[in-house]
Amino acid sequence: MHLDAEKEMMSQCVALLGKFISVREPNIRYLGLENMTRMLLVADVQDIIKRHQAQIITSLKDPDISIRRRALDLLYAMCDITNAKDIVEELQ
Repeated sequence: MHLDAEKEMMSQCVALLGKFISVREPNIRYLGLENMTRMLLVADVQDIIKRHQAQIITSLKDPDISIRRRALDLLYAMCDITNAKDIVEELQ
């Protein structure tokens, strides 16, 4: 994540992490959410991660509290003017 990789490679990484957060296994979902949060530190990846916003919001309803916390952390980190209304409405 700290390498200056090409945008296409980072897009593929986020796509794989998107698959991780859609898996039923809680440990894999947790790792997917955690690494997506770390990926937000990379420039030009935020818009790619926003494509998975619906899956991340679904993780807020997971029975596992650690997954819900990771999803909330990720939503907080990716929140900006373009998606703030949707995120806040979901949290109400």
